[in-house]
Amino acid sequence: MAVQRGSTKSAQREELLLDSAATSHMFCNAGLFTACRPLSESDPDRSVETANGGVSPIVGIGSVQWKTRLPNGYRTVVLHGVKYIPGIHANLVSLGVLQQAGATYTSFDSTHSKGVIVKLGKDELFRAVLINPTSTLYRIDWFQSESAAAYAVRSTGSMRLWHRRLAHLSVERIQEMLRKEMVDGLLVSSPKEFDRVCEGCALGKSHRLEFPKSSNKTYELMELLVVDLTGPMSAPTWTGMEYALVVVEVSCRKAVGKLLRSKGDVAEELKVIVAMMERQSGRKVQTIRSDNGTEFVNGVVEAFCRRNGIQQQTTVPYTPEQNGIAERAIAVYFGMVRSMIHSAKMDLRYWGEAFMYAVHIRNITVTSALKDKVPEHAWTGRKPDISHLRVFGSIGYANIPKAVRGGKLEATSVKCRLLGWWDGETKGYRLEEMETGRLITSRDVRFIEDEMPTDLEVVDASHIPLSQAKLDVLVPDLTSESNLPSHTSESDVEAMLDLEDEPLPQIRAPRGARYANLPPREPSTRIRSLRQPFGVPATEQEVNNAVNEQDETERALIVVDEPRTYREAAQSAYSKQWEEALGIEYRQLQDTGTIEWVKTPPSEAIGSLVVYRAKHDGDGNLAKFKARIVARGCSQVPGRDYNPLFVSSSVFRFTTLRAFMSFVADQDWELHQMDVVGAYLQGDLDEEIYMKVPEGIKEPGKEGWCWRLKKALYGLKQSGRQWKKKLDEAMAELGFEKGQADECLYVLKEDGHIVLMVLVYVDDMAVAGKKLALVKRFKHDLAERFDITDGGDLTFILGVQVIRNRQNRTIHMNQTTYIRGFLDRFGMKESMPVHTPLVPKHNLSAMQSPSTPEEQKNYLLYAGELKYLEVVGAVLYATQTRPDIQHAVGVLAQFGSNPGKPHLEALKRVLRYLRGTAHFSLRLGGGSGNVDLIGWTDSDWASDVDSRRSIAGYVFKMTGGCISWSSKKQPTVALSTVEAEYMASANAAKEAIWLRTLLADLGHSQGTATLIHADNQGCIALSRNPIAHSRAKHIDIRHHFVRERIVSLEIDLQYCPTTEMLADIFTKQLPRKFRAELGVVEK
Repeated sequence: MAVQRGSTKSAQREELLLDSAATSHMFCNAGLFTACRPLSESDPDRSVETANGGVSPIVGIGSVQWKTRLPNGYRTVVLHGVKYIPGIHANLVSLGVLQQAGATYTSFDSTHSKGVIVKLGKDELFRAVLINPTSTLYRIDWFQSESAAAYAVRSTGSMRLWHRRLAHLSVERIQEMLRKEMVDGLLVSSPKEFDRVCEGCALGKSHRLEFPKSSNKTYELMELLVVDLTGPMSAPTWTGMEYALVVVEVSCRKAVGKLLRSKGDVAEELKVIVAMMERQSGRKVQTIRSDNGTEFVNGVVEAFCRRNGIQQQTTVPYTPEQNGIAERAIAVYFGMVRSMIHSAKMDLRYWGEAFMYAVHIRNITVTSALKDKVPEHAWTGRKPDISHLRVFGSIGYANIPKAVRGGKLEATSVKCRLLGWWDGETKGYRLEEMETGRLITSRDVRFIEDEMPTDLEVVDASHIPLSQAKLDVLVPDLTSESNLPSHTSESDVEAMLDLEDEPLPQIRAPRGARYANLPPREPSTRIRSLRQPFGVPATEQEVNNAVNEQDETERALIVVDEPRTYREAAQSAYSKQWEEALGIEYRQLQDTGTIEWVKTPPSEAIGSLVVYRAKHDGDGNLAKFKARIVARGCSQVPGRDYNPLFVSSSVFRFTTLRAFMSFVADQDWELHQMDVVGAYLQGDLDEEIYMKVPEGIKEPGKEGWCWRLKKALYGLKQSGRQWKKKLDEAMAELGFEKGQADECLYVLKEDGHIVLMVLVYVDDMAVAGKKLALVKRFKHDLAERFDITDGGDLTFILGVQVIRNRQNRTIHMNQTTYIRGFLDRFGMKESMPVHTPLVPKHNLSAMQSPSTPEEQKNYLLYAGELKYLEVVGAVLYATQTRPDIQHAVGVLAQFGSNPGKPHLEALKRVLRYLRGTAHFSLRLGGGSGNVDLIGWTDSDWASDVDSRRSIAGYVFKMTGGCISWSSKKQPTVALSTVEAEYMASANAAKEAIWLRTLLADLGHSQGTATLIHADNQGCIALSRNPIAHSRAKHIDIRHHFVRERIVSLEIDLQYCPTTEMLADIFTKQLPRKFRAELGVVEK
């Protein structure tokens, strides 16, 4: 055998050479194999002699596939009986073996090259060009299409990978399957390589008990079916299944599995399974054996057996060994289930999918009951091809057919997780969309089997919750090439005419953030632009350099753990970035004259700390590293370090922000964002305060010193107040007036009309102007007084993404990034979505809280690391743009002091609801210029189980969008529905009065009464009748506030039917259709 010299080994391994002297096909490139088995005892050749006199062992024998160009198109060539020899440095096709298989060749001699044309009959297979006149080698022009490459790549795998693909089947069993060639498509690149402990097996298969072997009696096909049921499971599946039914055909060990909701479903499912197996086998069942469980021993099953001439056998009570085959099958399946679940780090509720996967795997893998076949082969008479197998729970990217894509710029694939194989008549992979939980089936999938969903972020897709979703199929028309293998003939040479098809999208594995060398720090400027950064601090520029090297998908995969202490920052993988961020913060304190190094007794110095934050933009991409030095305000002494009467800060109400956005959208004003750099450092201190130096900052010769604070600092009790005073002075100098309803709203008037508005939250500013020139002038004027950052058009504020459609005059606000962040933090990122935040008529009660130390201990064990109040707090902030969860959060928050298991389960349901709707947003504006307020108020009488108080709610709209809402338990017990509604309307009236003032601040004084809808005629009559009577004399006087405001023509109550009561969703759990009425819609 000759091998060409003079090229690199790596290049040679990609060569495909036709060798006239080779006695067999010999390949070194494992990626070209579509099937391979190790050598068996019957194989005569164990090694080959190479051209340099050495010896290379033959690792296996299998089939290869490649594609070649011909004058009239493309052709795929498949060779069988190919020896896999990693030790050689080229892939050799034997001309002699081809001729023995019936192939012929003709020579050609052109001015540019000489070579041969190989044919099979009249069909041309490939062409090869002679390397040099003295050689016996011809170079074949070859390549792999995307589909062929994907086919080969997915079929090839290490022993460890096949161990995971085969649901953690033992290595000995896999090697037996290879040795006996029991299946096709089992291509193991390194059959003996398996040197690490499998974590999934360690967690899922330890301490397994041996089951007694059944008798060695030989059975005919369908002579005996054994059945068994296990359950109920501690964790039902997402679709409510709690039981698993197994039916095993004893002669060939063919098994059928089924998930059931209850034992009562067994009889009907058993009928269906028996009928299916009889049709597939062409034989009738003779005997069914089970234990004495009532699910098998009942009138329905007995009547079915009698009607069909089936003998029903049952075991002796408490002797499961008489049904050992079924009992052992259950044990084996759930050993596999545990291993797969733990290996994939999936929720236990996926046990049903893992169980069905395990049944499929056991049908196509070796069993001791059969000598040389797997159960599927014995059942169908055909050797199964297992090249389609992938690791359970692994990530895949399913190709979206052109016909259903949104456009040329839309994604060509959707991220999924593998749950199983084809379902019913649809042949393909059974997948769960990572973002939506929707089940889909697709044949064209790219898998990343070495990574699990917990290692990856998710991408947007259409959202359909799983619990009621139909099985969608992402399958192109039947003329396209399938990625799932079909059975091939046993001929030595096989040629198939193949057309070029569109390549699948290239999926790159995620990489961590990379950082370039940092440029020197440039002098700071008064205005910094986020869109075109210049003079950016080192760490900020560093991240920009890294991010610019990656595409949008990779940027979203950068996850940074935020350190809590300096020591954690120093030990972090991003220690350099955190150190730079701390240095920038320290220099800023020096530049602004905020600190002064002094000697002072430590007892007089308050504490300090550093807060580290990884900042992200509106799309969740890493933007910069930030370190902020703050004072420990809790260690300040009242009267000495601050005046406890003046500690307010400049923060607006979120209702103000929503009204502000609604007005801007409706009036089509310009909307920009900016922030003041080091805002709290701008305020002057009236007190003399000393602070300890934060860990990580040192100055030579000043060990043991501390800082005297000359200006306000973050964390000080009075910092917010001092900054607010400074800002008020600056805004007054620029001609702005403060709002009456919210002092953080500033307006500028020209000729009596508002032309510019500024909304402030500490140092973040939303700026809206009638004209762009006014906005620019304000930025310039403020930049002369403070160091500001110009953010351009407002897209992100306080963790809320802002998406604007000026054509429709709408603004959508969402907290998608924030919600997904806490879902990840609480371990619910991969949870199964649900339709509603709470179960209707949930009846949660304080009686379900732990009442003994033992119950408290059990709750803590159940909760694990999940802190109830922490979750409630995180979800509570999400209600700023999600009124659809306001009622649920209000109900669950009242159990924060002593939550029980039912409360935590309900709270997890809210998280699951947000998992499926995280991409939803609150739509504001689009109301055709109608700025007037309109409200709804309602109550659910005596709905609180413990106190029998009523839940009251209201909601107000302007310009078509919801700007204010509430869901609260009333302070006293109402004696009737009329009284509950009356108290609720008083609460709504108070909010309406404040909102009218806010609208006046925005330049729209409502001249008519604000209309509030109520669905109780008695309440409306009571509010309009000021005469006291027996039905109202006991009602607290403050609730009569509504009467006064009706008389003053500021509000008016109007009846609306309960079916149109928008506030009803704030008093009880309603179906999801009411969500859209609130303006909560998909982005």
